[in-house]
Formats: sequence, C-alpha cells, structure tokens
Amino acid sequence: MLFAALMVSAGLASIDAPTLDGNALAVAIREQNQTGAAAVLEGRRFRIELPVAWGKARKVPTFKSPAVWRYDAGARTLEIAIGFGQISPLNYDKFDAQGLAALPPLQTAFFAVNESKSPVHVAAVNSGGSNNDQIRSYTLGVRSSTLSYGLAIPLGEGGEIAGMPKDFKPLMVYRARVDARQIREVASNLKLVIEGDVTSFGSAGSVVCGRFDGGVEAAEISGTTAILMADRQCFVAATIHSVTIAGKGGHYLQWGEPLPDAAP
Repeated sequence: MLFAALMVSAGLASIDAPTLDGNALAVAIREQNQTGAAAVLEGRRFRIELPVAWGKARKVPTFKSPAVWRYDAGARTLEIAIGFGQISPLNYDKFDAQGLAALPPLQTAFFAVNESKSPVHVAAVNSGGSNNDQIRSYTLGVRSSTLSYGLAIPLGEGGEIAGMPKDFKPLMVYRARVDARQIREVASNLKLVIEGDVTSFGSAGSVVCGRFDGGVEAAEISGTTAILMADRQCFVAATIHSVTIAGKGGHYLQWGEPLPDAAP
C-alpha cells in the first residue's frame, strides 16, 4: 500500500499543464511547501536538464551532482559517473518525523543546489606576558549554507529502482576513448536529462522539507580546508520515465523512453 501511494498519481498528469523544467519545478516545490497545498504538484510532468559536472571541482553543488565526468589523459579515457544518492536519517533530519522510514528506500537526484559560503573563524590568545596578551582570529574552515531541491524515487524489492526505467542502477560508471584535443568540446556539451511525473509520499503529500547539518571531509572535495555544511533540503516524490546522457550530435546513453509531449 505504501509503495502504491508513491506510484498511484503517475496517471493523474494533466494533459493541459505544461511540462516543468528544473527551475519551474524548484519554484513550484518552494510554493507548495509554503502554502501546504497538497494537490498542486501531484501528477505534473517535468523535464530536467543538468550539465554533467567536472568531478574534480571542489564545490558542494558538484559534490551533490547526480552526474560528473573526469578525464584520464594517460589512458585518453573519458569517465562519466551517474550516481543517485539515498535519503536516510543520516542526511535528512525529518526522515522519521515525516514518515519516510515507513516507505520503500528512497533514492534522490539533486537538480538545484544554491550555495553561499562564509569563513569560520576561531579566536586564540597569544600570550606575551600578563600585559601583552593578544587575541588573534584564525580561519578554521568554510561554512557552506545551501538550499537544495531533489527528486525522491522509490527502490523496489531486490534493489532495483521501482520508480526508474528498467536496468537503471543507483550508481553507474561509463568510459569512452576520447582524444585530449577533443575533451573540452565533448565535456562542455554533456548534459543529464531526467523526465518523469510528480507522485506522492502518501499522507506527507508530494513535497517534504528538512535539513542536513554536518561536515565534508573528503580531501578531493574540500582540499585542506574543512567545510561545515548547513543544507536546507526539499524533496519531491517522483516516478522517472527516462534518463539520458546527451551530447553534441545526439544521445550517448539512454534508459527508458522520453515523454511523448516533452520539448525536444
């Protein structure tokens, strides 16, 4: 019954309602969360286009991106990693309070991450004698404040993603031989396209919002500077019809079928 609640609204999409792009979906999620109008988004179709991010960029939006690329110059190999993370009590503070623990495991693909940064300072006393103490401020790290919007897609029995096209997995890596002289043009045109319908979490409606507060410790992401993250997160329940990696001249990888009335 709980799984059915996530999927039941897939057939409710209004033929007359325009397909939402990523920006419009983020605005609609924010408005629905503010007004609490449970039926506003349910059944709406969306088509989200995201650039495939350079995986070595030390930025939180890159860290949270569902698709990244890297290039091995020695092997002349382009690597594309597609990874949909999982929503859990470890990264979402209202997981239990909003009833998500009772639902099938939920994968997520963040499609909008807005970040602002500020230095984190700590004061220390340099003693030069009782009359010469000096208080100095040192930079401890960086505080990243983000507002993130993500899809929430149910996993089925056996680990397959029930709300995703057949053969799509939570993490996949693909490699292709690309000459170094072509990599800039190829990589700059790569994009991830996700098409689907808004569904429902059941009694929680189509949208849930909460927080994650923690730190990023991976050296490849944060370098030598600690990043403290305060992340306001909103998720919209979704069924995905197709996932595509597109580039200049056509589609490189595709799972499922694009929506028939989606923009080309």
